[in-house]
Amino acid sequence: MLENDNGTAPAESTPQPPARRRAASRPAGPPPEVAAPSEIPQTAELALDHAACIGCGACVAACPNGAAHLFTGAKLVHLSLMPLGKNERGRRARNMVDEVETNFGPCSLFGECADVCPAGIPLTAVAAINKERARAAFTAKDA
Repeated sequence: MLENDNGTAPAESTPQPPARRRAASRPAGPPPEVAAPSEIPQTAELALDHAACIGCGACVAACPNGAAHLFTGAKLVHLSLMPLGKNERGRRARNMVDEVETNFGPCSLFGECADVCPAGIPLTAVAAINKERARAAFTAKDA
């Protein structure tokens, strides 16, 4: 039996799991079908476009009515397209629309908000407010 420098027997080592085999060599990164830009789903692109809103308030300042519909619409579009939070969609839309109607002016669709938006949020985001309001009213559950 082998002894350590101090004359005692060495402690038993714990058994090690068998070494894993390496997979066949392939380049690092996502699979080619995921990395191809032509195959990115259109909904993901739309969600990311509307998520670009930084909440700077330039749209509200440029609006002659002081409406925050572009900002709110961008958030509603972004959050409605995300996979998480679907169960809160109706409640969130009702709360956001109530706040916008209470604290800001009405939207007249002049378009100055979209012209000054540094994130390039399109004016079509304003339509999300009415869409989400109607969806929340006609669906019995919050989803």
